[in-house]
Amino acid sequence: MLDEPENSNARRYRGVAGVERRAERRARLIQAGMQVFGTDGYHGGTVRAVCAAAGLTERYFYESFANREELLRAIYSHLIDELRSRIDALPPHLSDRPEDRARPSLTVYFDLIGSNPAAARILLFEILGVSDEVDRLYRNATHGFALLLLQSTQPLLPAPLKSGLDHELIADGLVGAVIHIALRWVLSGYRQSREQVVDCCVAIMATVARDLAPALSPE
Repeated sequence: MLDEPENSNARRYRGVAGVERRAERRARLIQAGMQVFGTDGYHGGTVRAVCAAAGLTERYFYESFANREELLRAIYSHLIDELRSRIDALPPHLSDRPEDRARPSLTVYFDLIGSNPAAARILLFEILGVSDEVDRLYRNATHGFALLLLQSTQPLLPAPLKSGLDHELIADGLVGAVIHIALRWVLSGYRQSREQVVDCCVAIMATVARDLAPALSPE
């Protein structure tokens, strides 16, 4: 009877260590998958290649993921969470201009795109057209960033809207413009500087903000 508490604790500690080791293996597979899919493409990257890059056997791959698509979704979600955490860590906005309030978030986005080509390839190219579920994940993440943009700029814009204008549709359109600029930037081999691409995005937002201002004025 005196040994029971020790055995119970040992089992508990082994269980905690096992959970931690499994989480560490999963994180290694996500990082390895990012490099493999970001280099060879999703369709070119195999489970075997991911496991080799992670230094793990295929047994441990299937411990965490049912298949390559589940790994791709995990990688994409990891990158989106990283972007969100970096944006959330930004200091409070000091400017009253919508375009200035958007600049720090845009800089974070293009920092990641420019500093990690493998992540850029997954965020912009490999995530598209894989399956309905992956497409849904992409659309939800894109709309989520539109809502973040709207959250930072909407308080500066008078309401209500006129002429059938919709804040969320406008934000979705602006995020679409940012993504298209990011696509062109990556395909050009990062020909422009990060500051130039951020300035282009800010110029679009500034133009939209100026054009909306009269329409957003009260009757």
